[in-house]
Amino acid sequence: GGLSQPDLERSAEICMELKKWDCVESNYSTIGQLDSTQLPRLGAFQMKRAKYNEAAQSFYGFFQKGGSDLEASYNYAKSLAQLGQADEAIKYFDQVLAAKPDVLQVTVVHNYVKLLMTHQRFEQAKKLIADIRKTSPESQSFMDTEYKKIQEMTTASRE
Repeated sequence: GGLSQPDLERSAEICMELKKWDCVESNYSTIGQLDSTQLPRLGAFQMKRAKYNEAAQSFYGFFQKGGSDLEASYNYAKSLAQLGQADEAIKYFDQVLAAKPDVLQVTVVHNYVKLLMTHQRFEQAKKLIADIRKTSPESQSFMDTEYKKIQEMTTASRE
């Protein structure tokens, strides 16, 4: 109970080497309770274990304690998407994209479009891709397969 943060870090390291994932998670959790800036690491680890609910709670705790981190926002958006919490996930995807407006964040956009399509928000997905395609001549065919699929879905739904 009276372990210091460096002791907990070492314990997590040993558990990692031994592939004792519950032990690693437990140590990361205790470290996160001592230092909220470490909660995104816990959340990312939980996501790797497909523990999306726990991961979302870890990221939520981080943000509730005033944390701010682009990678954490992105991972939170992905965990919320996995949980089917589309509206909340969209807020965080938008936040991540807005943080670097001059950079095409391909992986972020792919995951965002995937979320929108899963939740049949085709118009939003179409607009997102269209907006990116307008940014440069090189991005004219960005996500072409998805765009065509969305076009088919929105055309079919009108008929």
